[in-house]
Amino acid sequence: MKTNNPLSIFMIVVATVIWGGAFVVVKDGLSYISPLWQLSLRMIVASVVMLIVFFPRLRKISRREFREGIIIGIFFALALVFQNIGSVYVSAGKASFMTVSYVAFVPIIGMVFFKQKIHIIRLISMVLCFIGVGLLTLTEKFTVNWFDTILIICGFFYGCHIVAIDKINRDSDLVTIHLIQVVTATVISTVLALIFEPLSGIQFNNQSVSGLLYCGVLEVCIGFLLQLKGQRGTGSFLAGILFSMECIYAGIFGIIFMGDSFTFKMALGCVLIFCSAIVEAVGSSIMERRLENGY
Repeated sequence: MKTNNPLSIFMIVVATVIWGGAFVVVKDGLSYISPLWQLSLRMIVASVVMLIVFFPRLRKISRREFREGIIIGIFFALALVFQNIGSVYVSAGKASFMTVSYVAFVPIIGMVFFKQKIHIIRLISMVLCFIGVGLLTLTEKFTVNWFDTILIICGFFYGCHIVAIDKINRDSDLVTIHLIQVVTATVISTVLALIFEPLSGIQFNNQSVSGLLYCGVLEVCIGFLLQLKGQRGTGSFLAGILFSMECIYAGIFGIIFMGDSFTFKMALGCVLIFCSAIVEAVGSSIMERRLENGY
């Protein structure tokens, strides 16, 4: 079992705070730049920074790593596309909790495509998550807002992304794969922006540019590196709990900086989704220990 290194814990906490803040930054930036162009531009920023810093690694890239990077890059891009579009008319805090719905999708994807069993703890996590999403999205007439549906689709693609990452070969260089992932997401988001959104949807000012730099450099580049280094020195149980705090930070930042408000029903939904992430972390830790002990 991994020991929990204090520096590694600090890295993960910083990463989740950065990602939580990104929901607020993205929401604010949508006032100046249309969803697909905002995503495209922030990914271009991330690609340029990562290519400058990590370009020498591409000389040693294998076909397997290139293929793995493209596959997770496609899911990464689709998740971000639906997340950005769904965030147009949804608060930053709500969008962050809706994104965590991947907790329910990951076991389903694993069962359907890889015949993985869903253990009772994960089943409990899924039920909590689905109830939480229902409280967040269902109206009094039991209908779902179109943008909420888009964010649920975003959660599904994040689930696909997580499952795909889990299948990456242990010998693969994760930094190189992330570089390919970012470039792939940049190409996809830019092509979609050129097809579906006019260039007039871009308005550059101090606020929009600073938002693009925050998301491109801090969220995508630095946040990932902190996650990568932090996970190496942290047990999966604690790491899972720390990563689930992203939605809590986003909710707090949304209330402070965007004036977001939550009804009792929405707050209860958020609590259930957060609890589902905690239950998933506990379940993963228990299953890992059983495998290590040979039963």
